[in-house]
Amino acid sequence: MALDYYEQQLTAGGWARDYLADRFGQDVAGHPHVRPGYAPAGWTRLVNHLHAQGVTDTELQTSGLASTTKDGRLIDRFRDRAVFPITDHTSGQVLGFIGRRNPSVNDDAPHAGPKYLNTPTTPLFSKGNQLYGADASLLAAGATPVLVEGPMDAHAITLATRGMYVGVAPLGTALTGDQATQLAQLGGPVIVATDADLAGRMAAERAHWLVSQHNIPTFAAPLPQGTDPADLLHNQGADALTSAILGSCPLSELLLQERLTNLSIDEALKAAARVLATADPSSWDRTCTEIADRLGTTDQTTRRALHQAVRAWHDDPHAVATQQLDNAREVRARIEATARQATEERWAPAGDRLDARLTTQEDWPALARTMQHLHDEGHDVEALARASITDEPLVSSRPAQALRYRLAVIAPTAQATPHAVTGNKPKSHDEDHRIIAPGHDRSEGVPR
Repeated sequence: MALDYYEQQLTAGGWARDYLADRFGQDVAGHPHVRPGYAPAGWTRLVNHLHAQGVTDTELQTSGLASTTKDGRLIDRFRDRAVFPITDHTSGQVLGFIGRRNPSVNDDAPHAGPKYLNTPTTPLFSKGNQLYGADASLLAAGATPVLVEGPMDAHAITLATRGMYVGVAPLGTALTGDQATQLAQLGGPVIVATDADLAGRMAAERAHWLVSQHNIPTFAAPLPQGTDPADLLHNQGADALTSAILGSCPLSELLLQERLTNLSIDEALKAAARVLATADPSSWDRTCTEIADRLGTTDQTTRRALHQAVRAWHDDPHAVATQQLDNAREVRARIEATARQATEERWAPAGDRLDARLTTQEDWPALARTMQHLHDEGHDVEALARASITDEPLVSSRPAQALRYRLAVIAPTAQATPHAVTGNKPKSHDEDHRIIAPGHDRSEGVPR
């Protein structure tokens, strides 16, 4: 009854309908997979409406639709907010709401409240137990879940891809074990499209370990640095967001790259093996060779480490995942330390792997900045550069400048050609499976 009232209020006037249309690039009033509404300003608008329908004070309080003031008055929980229903992912039953504050209201305004306000814990709803946006009808039709950080991001995914992918999000909390179990029960693989910042990177790390222990493959969607799905839809349109989803790569590759880049050889080998044990087994052979080449270890040593990691993962994936989650602070500290490095220093290892002359060149700082820019835009920079050098070796006396010019030409083409996505399950990784850096746009086996 509350949802029907909120939906009616959305079309009756106010800021919410135009705001949502602007954010999503379309009018979503009445949209069956969004069902937005508007909780009008005023202290008791919903309370008065539902009282007239015979709803009791006890029902209003128990359902979380109303709260009691210090002087005992019953008032609406949601006031002057765009609201979205929180529904059960199997039955579609409305469990509660999440309300977006009027964007014209500042944090320090009287009675502003948080930017997003959830229904409180009730007999129907607990935010740590529920995933937001898991549309039962679209999932039943074979849509792939995409894990994001917020409700607007979730709807952005669903709307931009026309329901081929369904955005799902925790509600005001980090992904919990219960939510990961619920996510795994949706079936098939999970794509992670968390914000392109440090918090989003750590959310992706957490999602990988929580979801992978259920034997569900995880993929990562490359978003431009500093953006989120809702921003990308608003600023660049549905095609840009859809392309980012189609350009997803195995999430394990991001975790592998972090370990190989930021740890000593001995530590990196064991840590990389633990990550690789969670990846598609068809990638193990090639990736073991790449790890050995990267760390300067023997192939036999690398495979032995992987064998031990696979046995531990097979015997008790929950214990391994828990241990990795306990190490999250260390991972965060390493990523922060890397981010503080100068651009030339950050890209020097990749430059040396490509061509030992690059980092000694006068043009190296400019090349490093170009590489960082492309990385921020979501490109697999080292793969682009290696492909260019393979096609045409750097015979110039100024190889850094030559490579910089090539990358400037290659990048628009790479961005305009997202990898194909087919099938409802990830394909086996039969193609070359390189370990790549965060934000890259490889899409082997990305599910449709």
